[in-house]
Amino acid sequence: MYVCGGIAIFVFADVAQFLRGGASSPSCFFNEIEAVVSSFLVFLAARVFSGGGLGKGDIVFGVFAALYTGFYSNMVATVFAALIGILFYLLLKIVENHSAQDNVFHPIFAIPFVPFITAGALLSKFLFLL
Repeated sequence: MYVCGGIAIFVFADVAQFLRGGASSPSCFFNEIEAVVSSFLVFLAARVFSGGGLGKGDIVFGVFAALYTGFYSNMVATVFAALIGILFYLLLKIVENHSAQDNVFHPIFAIPFVPFITAGALLSKFLFLL
């Protein structure tokens, strides 16, 4: 709910800036449209190929992060998010294997991907500022 409100605020602010003449060209809209569509398709494909492992909220938050970062920065952010998520999962498995005892059941649990999307978006914004 809050993420959808954030998306609406981003879109409203961009439209208001364009109507005031603050935007240099309509290409900024195409950049945002490319970012949103590409982010939606990448996260949707990840959801389909992972058998529903990626939640619908992660897809919506990916679109929100795409509006924040822009197209090129969003592609870098998605790669960073995936790498950070993989490293976190591997670290979690290593810790679990070292602390595991024989004949103990460890339930499978879900790891939300939103923190990794956030970290990827912030890292890519930081890198593109340099």
